[in-house]
Amino acid sequence: MKHLVFLSAILVLGSISVNAQESPASEPRFIRSRVHAGSTQTAATLDTDDVYWSALGNGMNSFVTALATGGSELYAGGIFDTAGGLSANRVAKWNGVQWLPLGSGMDSDVFALAVSGSNLYAGGHFTVAGGVSANRIAKWNGTQWSRLGSGTNEDVTSLAVSGNNLFVGGLFTTAGVTPSSFIARWSRPPTSVEERNATPEKFRLEQNYPNPFNPETNIKYQIPSTGNVMLKLYDMLGREVAMLVNEHKSPGTYTMTWDASGHSSGIYFYRLTAGSFVETKKLVLVR
Repeated sequence: MKHLVFLSAILVLGSISVNAQESPASEPRFIRSRVHAGSTQTAATLDTDDVYWSALGNGMNSFVTALATGGSELYAGGIFDTAGGLSANRVAKWNGVQWLPLGSGMDSDVFALAVSGSNLYAGGHFTVAGGVSANRIAKWNGTQWSRLGSGTNEDVTSLAVSGNNLFVGGLFTTAGVTPSSFIARWSRPPTSVEERNATPEKFRLEQNYPNPFNPETNIKYQIPSTGNVMLKLYDMLGREVAMLVNEHKSPGTYTMTWDASGHSSGIYFYRLTAGSFVETKKLVLVR
């Protein structure tokens, strides 16, 4: 099954019927709606709220099937190849003034979009994103497209983000090399950077920066001896919300980046445990 089917009912006074109208083979099938009273089609009457509708530039030259927002920007995906009169293959960005392409776009339809931090994820029927092989799912980092492993073996039709997890739904039965019956998870690990300076003399957990933050913040810590290190995050009720580090570490200074996309605004606590050393600090997420 290579394309989606979108349905809408035709309402007829006294009964309900559904009529299908074929679109070109390269486009999803849509069933369009009309309202009838008896055998006479009614004309639309002006609603006072209609004044709140407005166009976004010149729009697209074909269907839009997915929308997502990131900050002040709107992302659109679909089967179009122009947006605002500019070439934009199946995906584009509205910056509040004009439509802009995202690189060279995709080679086929986009059905789903999701934003996490500074990254945009796109799913659909495509196998190339920005000139890079990307089987039905890809990531835009603001500059270029990249693939998520070997992708899926069939179309991706829905995406959702929670923390470092990207949940993917669609028509596929394999995600990467893992058998996955129509739904799977892509777990993006937190970013950790080791600073190669002199060996620290003592354990230290620094205040995160920036603080308050949205959606990413950095947590820096030092360990003077080799051992197991855990860095966990908790909410106000003491519930664990993320495990940022849980591994054997050599002496050094480390910086961990936490992407809080998918978490609600509020006060959180992060705790470093290394041997007998335990320290907790507070951070604030503001949407």
